[in-house]
Amino acid sequence: MRTEIVKASKASVSATGGGPILPVIIAQAGDHAACRFIEFFIATIHNPNTRRAYAKAVADFFAWAAGHGLTLPRIEPVHVAAYIEQLSNACRASRSTGLTRWALKPASWERIRSSS
Repeated sequence: MRTEIVKASKASVSATGGGPILPVIIAQAGDHAACRFIEFFIATIHNPNTRRAYAKAVADFFAWAAGHGLTLPRIEPVHVAAYIEQLSNACRASRSTGLTRWALKPASWERIRSSS
């Protein structure tokens, strides 16, 4: 199991027939998960800069999760906590860690995760 923080790369995102670009974990979870993911970013985050920043934070998390062999249904809050702990330990700027905490907050996470 990999223990380092993984940045999202082009290999960790998937385009859906010219549509939105999704993290591979979301794309692999099916159409319903993809719709919930897109809905979360469009319907709940109105500021385009915030949406972009959260999307990057979430893509980085999903790249980390994929590197640990996790699929969407297997991701639990403890995995999010472990990832955030690693961000903190990697001496990332506190703003980055805080942004990630907001992007992966439990209420939002459960809405997306429950779709799989």
